[in-house]
Amino acid sequence: MRAALRAFFAALFAIGLVLASGPSPAQADTPDAQNWPKPRFISYNVCGAACAIYEGSKDAWRDKIVNAMDGWDADLVMLQEMCHGQWTLLRDSLEGRPSGNKYDSVWGATLASTSGCAK
Repeated sequence: MRAALRAFFAALFAIGLVLASGPSPAQADTPDAQNWPKPRFISYNVCGAACAIYEGSKDAWRDKIVNAMDGWDADLVMLQEMCHGQWTLLRDSLEGRPSGNKYDSVWGATLASTSGCAK
């Protein structure tokens, strides 16, 4: 978990550096700067290795997560305690869908494996 947090904060720091180093437009060039959309984030503990989360179907679980992402119109989704198989199920579904928001995904593991992910 610490490695994932370090990676997350390092990414935020890097983004801040990139944004701070670029030229900043004059205030007159951006009259609607106060009306820019605010980013939307979702953080969800999947509890993949310890909880019975599928409610009878992996596809139903995946659809519930995707519906939440779409319903919140999330710009960034952070999923904790997720098994690799759950991530690939979600990633593959989001990559292949014909409509809706497009997401890039990154997998980061704090444990090489856990026995609960096999269920």
